[in-house]
Amino acid sequence: MRREFTGKKAMGAIGGPVVFITGAFSDQIGIMTANMLAGVTFAPPQVCVSLSHHSHTRSLIEPSGEFAVNAISPEQMELAKLIGRTTGNRVDKFKQFNVETFEGRIVQCPLVKAAYTVLECKVIHSLDLGTHTLYVGEVVGYHEPVKGSPLYLYHGNYYTLGEQIGSYK
Repeated sequence: MRREFTGKKAMGAIGGPVVFITGAFSDQIGIMTANMLAGVTFAPPQVCVSLSHHSHTRSLIEPSGEFAVNAISPEQMELAKLIGRTTGNRVDKFKQFNVETFEGRIVQCPLVKAAYTVLECKVIHSLDLGTHTLYVGEVVGYHEPVKGSPLYLYHGNYYTLGEQIGSYK
């Protein structure tokens, strides 16, 4: 017997890192919370992220062709909720929530100072998915992780990484 499910439930079962996606174009900057993110290739390093067509940040990435992935730590969990629930169409979320930034080495969008690690990305492909756009970005800049652990979302709940149980090598 087939069980009914929602896309949110199915995607929530996969889980993944919680990140801030930042973008800039002209005199506007944007930040949003995202969880639909994946690594694509190692050489060249590429990531993909899916952004709603209603997203203010997406409207900046589209013309600029660049974005940053700011992986966040558990200490930013409440900030992630606030940023995720607020639209950048009406408010400057950087000012509203006192998000400190620094300049990237390559991209022109703001990078989050408190991020666990940051990837600077140039858009190399985009695909319109109807309600969202999937962006594939080549990682052109990388900022080493700070001490600590990244924040993860699984079935709508936040987690940190547990103990190491093995190695890929």
